[in-house]
Amino acid sequence: MTGLPEPARGLLRALGARLGDDRALLHVAGWDAEPWCSAGLVGARVLLDLTFAGAGAEPAADRLLDGLPDAELALPRGYVLDLAVDADRRERGTAPRVELALSVLVVEED
Repeated sequence: MTGLPEPARGLLRALGARLGDDRALLHVAGWDAEPWCSAGLVGARVLLDLTFAGAGAEPAADRLLDGLPDAELALPRGYVLDLAVDADRRERGTAPRVELALSVLVVEED
């Protein structure tokens, strides 16, 4: 997670916690984080491109996605205001692979 800003690092830790032992299948293929603010709220819009590859990729991705947009994710010094799954691409066969794109609005708590 080197190079990721804190909102993205905290978010990845929370997503990994949802996966338990399958967190080793989760890889960050790309990310972006932009400061965000509105009346009284400050945070970041985090875009994550995640990849699951190999045996167990599809069940692990399904476990992560199950109820994710409404999940209460434990973040240090903040919370998720909005989360959307922008893409869910799956390759089945001898080398299973799932690619997910997430947009997450993380708000900082005082």
